Amino acid sequence: MNGPTPTPGVTYVRNPLMDDARFGLVGDRSYWLSGINTRGTDGSLGTIDVFSKGFGVTDPTAQAQKTTVGTTDGTVCPVNPYLREYRHLPAPPSATKANELVIDAKNIGAVTIDPKQARSTERPSCG
Repeated sequence: MNGPTPTPGVTYVRNPLMDDARFGLVGDRSYWLSGINTRGTDGSLGTIDVFSKGFGVTDPTAQAQKTTVGTTDGTVCPVNPYLREYRHLPAPPSATKANELVIDAKNIGAVTIDPKQARSTERPSCG
């Protein structure tokens, strides 16, 4: 079984109030980040954004929003109309590879980074 497609950037909002450890439901991982925990025990949100320069790309520029109107067969009503709003990102522009992680975190007390998946051997430190 293959995992998710490697991605150079991971953005995650940690919401400890949504966890239910009794049933193994703990939302503390995303792609190559794991063990994401907030600083306090009051249930407040934490956010983390990590970008690895080890992939040799930069973030693509978001395209303008597109909108389409459509219909689908309904169960209660014969036709269900809908409005679709979407954006498709272009391929990321190339950049020089670097052994560097760019981290922006708010109210995050701990996180583990898988260096192989992040394509970095950098040992990040928070200042």
